[in-house]
Amino acid sequence: MESLSEYKKAMEYEIMKYKLTSDALSIALWDMDIVVEDPISPNNKFTWSKEFREMLGFKSEKDFPNLLSSWSDRLHPDDKERTLEAFAAHITDITGKTPYDIKYQLLMKKGSYRHFHAYGNTLRDASGTPLRVAGALMDITEKIDMEEALQISLEETKKASNAKSEFLANMSHEMRTPLNAIIGLSSLCLENNEVDRETYQNLEKVHKAGATLLEMVNDILDISQVAELDSFRSFDDRKDKYVKPHRVSLPYAHVLVVDDNLTNLDVAKGLMKPYKMKIDCVDSGQKAVDAMRADLHKYNAIFMDQMMPGLDGIEAVRQIRELGSDYAKNIPVIALTANAVAGSEEMFLNNGFQAFLTKPIDIPKLDAVINQWIRDENKDRLYEDADTSEENKAGNESILSGKKINGLDIKKGIRQFGGDEDSYIRVLHSYAINTRAILASLRSISENRIHDYEITVHGIKGSSASICANDLAAFAKSLEKAAKAKDWEFISQHTQEFIETAQKLIADLDTLFSEIDADNPKPVKDKPDEDVLEKLKKACDAYDMDGVDAALDDIMQYAYEKDDGLAFWLKENVEQMNFSEIVDRLSKR
Repeated sequence: MESLSEYKKAMEYEIMKYKLTSDALSIALWDMDIVVEDPISPNNKFTWSKEFREMLGFKSEKDFPNLLSSWSDRLHPDDKERTLEAFAAHITDITGKTPYDIKYQLLMKKGSYRHFHAYGNTLRDASGTPLRVAGALMDITEKIDMEEALQISLEETKKASNAKSEFLANMSHEMRTPLNAIIGLSSLCLENNEVDRETYQNLEKVHKAGATLLEMVNDILDISQVAELDSFRSFDDRKDKYVKPHRVSLPYAHVLVVDDNLTNLDVAKGLMKPYKMKIDCVDSGQKAVDAMRADLHKYNAIFMDQMMPGLDGIEAVRQIRELGSDYAKNIPVIALTANAVAGSEEMFLNNGFQAFLTKPIDIPKLDAVINQWIRDENKDRLYEDADTSEENKAGNESILSGKKINGLDIKKGIRQFGGDEDSYIRVLHSYAINTRAILASLRSISENRIHDYEITVHGIKGSSASICANDLAAFAKSLEKAAKAKDWEFISQHTQEFIETAQKLIADLDTLFSEIDADNPKPVKDKPDEDVLEKLKKACDAYDMDGVDAALDDIMQYAYEKDDGLAFWLKENVEQMNFSEIVDRLSKR
């Protein structure tokens, strides 16, 4: 009995400390005398303090009796089981090591739930048998509400930040991609020594305007840390004149360019042409991985776009690095992308890339990358005596002189391709073939596939602008905006008109091609030479774009009477870069 009395005194002392603490911290006390035979009996005597009752909205013992059920029946259904289990586990643990420290919700007298933090301690005899439990309750509703509000705020801030980053990346891509063509192609034209003075001056203005617009875009998107415009502008700021860069000849170099946009591939090839490098092109990340896995060529570097459907640039580089060979692990990969928001360069360098080039491609910046990652001074010496001068083109009569098509600015298109009519006509052929196939897919797109619709018209917008079919490009842009806004009504009302407008342009292009063929008749053969077909097959199998172009040019010099449409089929599939289909068909002939 003396021992029990000592325990009770100790417990009373603990209760006194709890009361002092409760007065200071605005918490409510409770305690329970335990029936020895059953520590968790509902008949144990509970004492709920005045503060405890008032905390729940009650005034007297009549409203809130000193019973376990007064408290337990008010536990939130989601909390009741775990709270009672925690209470029982604390009491029945004779070692006293299981704490009672828990948060739960209680039903207030007015009918709403509030959040509480409860904790307690148990007085035990020498054997660990529980004698009495005392504890405290603290209302933490405001704290929980503040934490939830803070979490919601943090999530909203994160969403806003992500939306901003996505917006900047998309804006950068949308605005810098056309500037890539403007600045890149005007640079190529300015290097043509046969351009007359007036045209040259106009081209300087175009190039200057493009560079100025690019600077404005960079300022708006706050990407000066990435672009560093002052370090690579190709204008002499004092004279406001275009400065032709000096580019060394690298005939020993072989590079792979990867971009899903065929116009971007043409621009990259054009800008790299003065280096005399062998340039292969593929239009997807997967084809780049396949080319590296096939190991048919030892490339000196890869220029890799980032934003591509399917396998994007970063994933393609990761798979290339994992091919296992020292060659695949160490080949320089240069990011070639319109995504130039802050942090992009670091992101690329941390994901297996060696350098970073933004679109529009800047020639001095490109030159610096080529000199650092591709040029080999030892090999330079082997070629230093070689004749690397450009042969001046003969002043051929214009093929497209006097030709007109409604909605197509032919003169501007030729200028956009540096005065190279053959290149422009080749792109027009590609446009007619590819767009005809794309238009067919627009007829079957439904409202639940509006994102696919957006991607499709976005592609037509870009390709139409690249050939200077500006009206159709503007039409496609309006449909793209409607798709982004989920305006299916506008899309439904105008898609058919858009398809018919595009089909009219394609039909006019087909007529133009027929007129060109009639004005420039080709010698006739029965069918293409087998050796040329074999060269084309090998070039397609090796992703050798120069070889593909050369072989196709040889084939298309002639008209064929007995080829069953093979030459035309080959031309269509080359323009669509369907190299595997070409290899398969030529292997079966």
